[in-house]
Amino acid sequence: MSVTDQRGHDVLVGEHVARDRTSAAGLLVIAVLVVLAVLGSFGVQRILFPYYSGDADEPVYRYQAQMLLDGEVTVPATQATFFRPWLSGPHDGHLVMAFTPGWPAVLAASKLVSGSMLPALGVAAALLTISAYLLAEEILESRRSALIAAAFVTLSPFVLLLSGTYLNYVFGTALDCLFAFLLLRGSRIGSRALLFAGGAVWGLTLATRPYDALLAVAPIAIFVLLRQRRECRRIAPVVGAAALGAAPLVIGTAIYNVLTGGSPVRFPTDVQSGGRSQFGWGARSLARGLPAVHFTVGKAVTSMLQNLWGLPTWLLGTYVALALAVLGALRMRSRDRRTLALLLGMTCVFPIGYLAWWASALTPQGAFTGIGPHYYLPVVVPLAILAAHAVAGLWEQRRAWRIAAAIGVVAVTVPFLPSKVRPKIDAIPDQRRVVHQVRDAVRAAGTHRAIVMLPAQFVIGPFPYLANDPRLTNQVLYAIDAGPRTPELLSREGRREAFRLTFEYAPGASRPRPFVKPLSFLSSARLVLHTHLVNTSHHRYVFAYIRSGDHTTRVMLDASSSKGRAYDLDWSIHGNGMVEYFGPSSGDVVPSTIPASGELAIGIGTADSTSVAAEDRAERRYYYRLRDGNLQMVMPDTQWFRFGPPINGALPVLVGDSVAITFG
Repeated sequence: MSVTDQRGHDVLVGEHVARDRTSAAGLLVIAVLVVLAVLGSFGVQRILFPYYSGDADEPVYRYQAQMLLDGEVTVPATQATFFRPWLSGPHDGHLVMAFTPGWPAVLAASKLVSGSMLPALGVAAALLTISAYLLAEEILESRRSALIAAAFVTLSPFVLLLSGTYLNYVFGTALDCLFAFLLLRGSRIGSRALLFAGGAVWGLTLATRPYDALLAVAPIAIFVLLRQRRECRRIAPVVGAAALGAAPLVIGTAIYNVLTGGSPVRFPTDVQSGGRSQFGWGARSLARGLPAVHFTVGKAVTSMLQNLWGLPTWLLGTYVALALAVLGALRMRSRDRRTLALLLGMTCVFPIGYLAWWASALTPQGAFTGIGPHYYLPVVVPLAILAAHAVAGLWEQRRAWRIAAAIGVVAVTVPFLPSKVRPKIDAIPDQRRVVHQVRDAVRAAGTHRAIVMLPAQFVIGPFPYLANDPRLTNQVLYAIDAGPRTPELLSREGRREAFRLTFEYAPGASRPRPFVKPLSFLSSARLVLHTHLVNTSHHRYVFAYIRSGDHTTRVMLDASSSKGRAYDLDWSIHGNGMVEYFGPSSGDVVPSTIPASGELAIGIGTADSTSVAAEDRAERRYYYRLRDGNLQMVMPDTQWFRFGPPINGALPVLVGDSVAITFG
């Protein structure tokens, strides 16, 4: 009897020791994955995206985070003309930003605690790793399979790349996983605490990615309700506890919507776009003033297919991982069809759900080499769980198959990486060049307070690394080059040194170069433009012209010109807008007038006929206004070349000595 007890005790102790070792090994693996996730997010941000990823939404989240730190949820409407941020739009005397406050609040908290928003990226990546593990363990009831699934998620190029951006996709996917785990576990064991926590996480998801929150809850809720259908009395407590947990953040999101758009159910994206960014079919655009996309069912289906075709290339194991997911589904089909239906629902709900979202038509161009079909990031998790289920089956059979699977998923991933990474690295020098040009120009002027005019409709749009503080308190302000209204801003900001950022082609160059030029006012009651024109073409007809809006004065200089022939003439502009011409054929030119403000173009046209449409034109352009009997011009110019047929278009080309102007 005593021997039997001793042996039984020994066996029990051995089982506990083995279980403890397995748990310790599992904790070590998940800890390593978490560290890799955090380091990966930091590394990608620093190496690939030091100047952002190219997705213009990214700096908007940081901008909104700073707004929250400043205690603001909207931007003053006074910024609309010269300082309007990307993805902002007017509503009720304010500018409304596009995004709900969930992820910006996390970025703001990160800056408040650490002094930087960067740690939030690591937190989101770590949360996704942990929540993917917990969800996989709950679904597959296997720690080993859960660790494999977490590895598939954490090490996928898709997650690694997006974890290095300030976009909210990784954080949103992490919340989807955590909510699913808490709801599944809580309903299974009857824990109201877990259900309450799950509801709270879903509320945060609603405040982060509202549409994703609705999509993510559908398959989970259906699964839980079907699992409880035989005990209907348990459904009410499940729903009640989850709803109670979600209520504070749902109410908070509704209040935010009221503050920004006047309605608890009208989200900021719809408000800022003036109703142009909505679900469904028709004319859609990201913001007011941008060209519309005519979104159709055909475009929706085509976009979905293109995105789905690109998705496997972003998985760890690419198409092998997809094959493993199919194998895992077949293996699960014979054991637990209900769980398989849950995973298939989690896989399909996002591609199907985003059929009606017009911006999905913009993502196929980056489905392979950009930042991927990012709306489908949550699909990575159920695919990883299915693939892990297949790998676990191989694990149980032969050791050689385990090694082959591990080597295989890595080997097939590597060839797809260069095409995804190289364009991002190649873009960095151009981005750095712009930043350095601006910095060096401001420093050369010996000033700490400057304003830089940007060639854009929005600030932080095409130049996300040139951003303002929401309160415009930064020493170097960035403003929209608002054309004829630019003199108004320069007068208002007279204490700041003014600069203009331009991108211009050198003659014969295939790419434009950035230039940062100091700006100044030239003011006179009568300004004479001494103009030296050179025919750099082989065309025989040569014209001189001055233009403002629809007002053009055009003078024939030569009907038998040749390449290299030069012409000297003067344009005289009075403070009342009258324009006089002095040069060849002066007697044939009647004085004209220009509008009170606008853009003045002075140039040379060359052609082989007298047709205006057939001209090539080189010109210099100046913003100007007539004020108090004076002509005020913004200096220096911008330079343009308009190509005649068959191109019929203008580019910012340095015209050099073709048009040289001095002022007297």
